[in-house]
Amino acid sequence: MERKDGVEEYWRAKAASLGETISYKSIAQMYRGTDPERLGILFLTEKQLLFEYSLNPRRGILGSIFRRDSSQAGEQTVSIPRAALKTVGLVTPALAKRWARRNSSPHELGQQIPDSKPAPLAALLFGTCLAVCTESAYLAFNTPSNQEWLKKLS
Repeated sequence: MERKDGVEEYWRAKAASLGETISYKSIAQMYRGTDPERLGILFLTEKQLLFEYSLNPRRGILGSIFRRDSSQAGEQTVSIPRAALKTVGLVTPALAKRWARRNSSPHELGQQIPDSKPAPLAALLFGTCLAVCTESAYLAFNTPSNQEWLKKLS
């Protein structure tokens, strides 16, 4: 019970610090450029899409939520204004990772995302990733609920 209260308090404090209600959240793995893959929490407000993760290899984001202390220096947040989202779609995880490694232009990838939706059988066998493009960035998120994320961001 104590852990559940701690998680609820974390999200109340997070919403208060953002000044917005958090409408959706899930665990996610982020692929971005040449950065290493990051495990963290993807969450959504009315005005922004955010991904919070820890740089400390010994302390994952879930540990940060469950065990709060004064040393939060290793936490990072990627914030994307929803108005800046140009293209959102589902692609296979292999394609999402390949695009991230190539560090291709977000404009080019934004044009490819709609045509790269996996066939139903491929999505079932290999899964999907949520691919997001702005004018200046391409990010992909592997979550347990990619279809729901797509609905919320479309």
